Amino acid sequence: MIQPTTDGQALPWRMLAAAILVALLLGAVPVAAEQDTGGETGRVLSPSMNSYYLDADPAFWRETFERDGRELYDKRRAILKALALTPGQSVADVGAGSGFFSLLFAQQVGPGGRVYAVDISQPFTQAIAERAAEAGLDNLVTIVNDQHSLGLPDDSVDLIFTADTYHHFEFPQAMLAAFRRALRPGGQLVIIDFRTDPAIASAWVQGHVRAGREQVIAEAEAAGFVLEEDLNLLKRNFLLRLRAPEDWVPLAGRCTKRPRSLAGICYRALVRLADLTFKLIDSAAVRADGTAIRCLIDRQVDARVHVPKRVAGPRAAQG
Repeated sequence: MIQPTTDGQALPWRMLAAAILVALLLGAVPVAAEQDTGGETGRVLSPSMNSYYLDADPAFWRETFERDGRELYDKRRAILKALALTPGQSVADVGAGSGFFSLLFAQQVGPGGRVYAVDISQPFTQAIAERAAEAGLDNLVTIVNDQHSLGLPDDSVDLIFTADTYHHFEFPQAMLAAFRRALRPGGQLVIIDFRTDPAIASAWVQGHVRAGREQVIAEAEAAGFVLEEDLNLLKRNFLLRLRAPEDWVPLAGRCTKRPRSLAGICYRALVRLADLTFKLIDSAAVRADGTAIRCLIDRQVDARVHVPKRVAGPRAAQG
């Protein structure tokens, strides 16, 4: 080990050691990030699953979603009745698409209620806002969200509704956590999505849909929701009513640990190595450089480990 001196002659050696360490650290973090394929991010789908909706043609998709013969559209009144919405409630329609459910909800909850039409597609939300204005529905608000969040305040809605959208979630755990934060204690989560039973589902649905009914239930229950009702209202889709417990503790109020990914483990190990090195190389100048080095490591992690939130979000396209 290089011994510290009082005249600073050994400092260049210390600085050389620090420089070598910087190169190793800044080179190692991106490698760790490249190997992090899902542990920390929780990604289950490629962004390509949703990217073509980001610049969607609302008129085309309105004709696609709101057509006779499409089960959700044909059964929209029955679904609305099953939700049993009451005046004054706050509802989030996540994956609002063309907005036909959002408009129905806004009429049902009345002027004293609030409906949030949430979608990743800005053209969709703009078209919904125009339709709401034409209908005189001042209680409908549109939100462009991302794949990790809803853009809603914590503890702000009584019911979250998502139809033929869950299978488009690229990060289902993140979205379920966002649902938890937005829902009030005792609030409801209603999920409608395709049945994947080969006796019912087409080959396209079986290949397109990531999670069937059982898996959706398992994921929602793992996130803290309680299955309240499995309504046999639809043929090609299932309809689940889940509830947030009355003693619900918002995630925002908890001390949560980030998932232990390979990138995160490597980052912590590298920081410990840097700390140990700067203790062994006893120099105030090097210690100061050590602080800068740790900042550089953090910047590397921020830039190369975290997934940008601008990638696609939950799919409003029902299908």
